[in-house]
Amino acid sequence: MTSPRAVVLLSCLLAFAAPDLALAEGGGGGAKATGSGDRREKMAKRPRDEADLTGGEMIQLEPMWVPVMNRGRGPVFYGITVQLTPQPDKIPDACYKTPWVTEALVLYFHDHPLPGMTQATLESAPLARALKGVVEAVAPGLFKAVHLIEGSSDKINENDADLSLSCG
Repeated sequence: MTSPRAVVLLSCLLAFAAPDLALAEGGGGGAKATGSGDRREKMAKRPRDEADLTGGEMIQLEPMWVPVMNRGRGPVFYGITVQLTPQPDKIPDACYKTPWVTEALVLYFHDHPLPGMTQATLESAPLARALKGVVEAVAPGLFKAVHLIEGSSDKINENDADLSLSCG
C-alpha cells in the first residue's frame, strides 16, 4: 500500500517533469518554429567558431530602441539598426564579442541620447568616432566599421544574414 505522502511526492515530480518531457519530445503546446519568423527560433547554420565559413562580411544586430532628445518633452525612443564590419581575418573572434558589443552600445545610447533622428545625425563623424571607441573598448581590433541605419535595414544578402544569425 502506498502512503499519501508518496502519492503527493510522485504527483509533484510528474507535474514538474511533464513539461520537460513534452518539450524533449517536440511537444509543449507552444507555437511551432516553422514559418513563425522569430529569429530566436531559427537555427544558425554554423556555430560561432566557424563563422568565417559563412562568407558573410557584415554582422547586423537586431534593431534597438535608442533615446533621441525631443525639446520640451525629454527623450523619445526611435529604432535603429547597427551593422558591424569585422576584420576579415578575425571573424570568429568578432562573432564571440558581438553580444558584448551590443550591450556596450545599448549602455552608450542610454547615457548619450542622440540629438535628433535623421540619417545625417546617424552618419555624423563625432557619433561614428564615439561608437568606434565603444566597440574598440569592448572588442579591440576586431571590427573595422560601425554603421547605423534608421529603423530596420533593407534586406541583407544571404551570407551576411547567416553571419548575423551565427553571431547575434
